[in-house]
Amino acid sequence: MCAVPQIRALTLFVKLENPVAELHSRVVDQVDRLNSLASYLSPWTRRIASSPIGDSHLEKYLKTLADVIGSLPRDILLQLIPVDHYRSESILKILNTLNEYPQLYASVKCDSAECIDAISRALLSFKGDYDVYTRFSITFGEWIQTPYFPSTAALKDGFSVALRYVDVFRDFLLRGDVRKVAEYVKEVIRKSIDAGSDTEIEFLGIDLSLSPWMDESVGELIEAMSGLRFGELGTLHTLVLVRDYLHELVSMFRHHIEGFNEIMLPVAEDNVLRKRALDGILRIRDLISYSFVCVVGLDLIGIDREESTVNRVLRDMLAVHRIKRRTIGVRIIPMTEDSIQIKRLGLVPKLQP
Repeated sequence: MCAVPQIRALTLFVKLENPVAELHSRVVDQVDRLNSLASYLSPWTRRIASSPIGDSHLEKYLKTLADVIGSLPRDILLQLIPVDHYRSESILKILNTLNEYPQLYASVKCDSAECIDAISRALLSFKGDYDVYTRFSITFGEWIQTPYFPSTAALKDGFSVALRYVDVFRDFLLRGDVRKVAEYVKEVIRKSIDAGSDTEIEFLGIDLSLSPWMDESVGELIEAMSGLRFGELGTLHTLVLVRDYLHELVSMFRHHIEGFNEIMLPVAEDNVLRKRALDGILRIRDLISYSFVCVVGLDLIGIDREESTVNRVLRDMLAVHRIKRRTIGVRIIPMTEDSIQIKRLGLVPKLQP
């Protein structure tokens, strides 16, 4: 487990007025600035995100992208393909581009059944590495500026941070004193403001979403509070309780908040959720129902590689967005096997409907 909380993601946002013309000159120039911020904040990951682009510019943009990525360090994660359009051919080109560059992420904004049909066709036509599906998301709703990838885009210049603090949140929540977490959050915000001031880069805010990483498990937190296995009856009630505590924390720092600020349940990044999926206790319909209340969206779940399944799952998530009236992100991994291995994540199970 993580002994102390840390900054999970330091994301530098680069707003581009003309994405094709400005991509190389502006993004490559950001590396030194990002490294300066990292020297203050010591993040787990460093990231750069750029502005949304339209389908009409995509062909030229992807060609420019190859030169940009070749000029950047490989350990910087890049969300440089937030796309406003949804032609199936374009989405397939994006997936093939992700297949070439393992540090690259992308998202397509979607708001209709026609869009879902196009995305489904592209996802099922793609023949590359399964890892690509983990770096591609569908964004339902307006673009949101958050340090979390892939459902993000640069809406203004500056930087933001996200935390790796599930264990700390769990410890204090079980003691009934979530306000203790606020002391750490306050210190991160102070350091971020100071770093922004010294580097002349605007600090845009912090995303306080609870996001797991393997043994630092949101699933384990919910089980410790409820005494239940994640997915059993009563899980939803406990998620709402944790959501309430998280919102209390968010309200303390409302002037320095940016992004989702919700509970995240990426199954392939949470060892307890992974186990409950393998056991058949946690199903797709459970995660969809939880999304109505407090969770960003379906995230890193394996589903049956069948067009009707992919289509129905995405239509249900569009319905969730319309009810919640908030931006949500979805990452699904269509597969024929009962489980697959992805190098950086390990075993990824296919969830039952």
